[in-house]
Amino acid sequence: MDKKLMDLLDMALAERFGLASMDMQKENSESDKSIKKLVDMSQEIENHPGIREDARELIREFLLADSENNADLQKYLYIQGAKDCVLILREIGVIK
Repeated sequence: MDKKLMDLLDMALAERFGLASMDMQKENSESDKSIKKLVDMSQEIENHPGIREDARELIREFLLADSENNADLQKYLYIQGAKDCVLILREIGVIK
């Protein structure tokens, strides 16, 4: 795929993920608690006096890499889910 098409796909997926996240938060009060817990823990790590600055930077890098990996996984699963949906609809004769 060319770069412009990939950029458009990334933008569309980011928008879908954002909308899905908002829907999840509306439907599941536990997700708000989970997000708040993650934010609180992140701030606690960031401000913890027992963590040396080099270790703190390593933690930041790890969390960023983990977040990027998670975003890639979400994108993959979303696209795979769409492919699976089309496949199932074809198999049951809803679409050709």
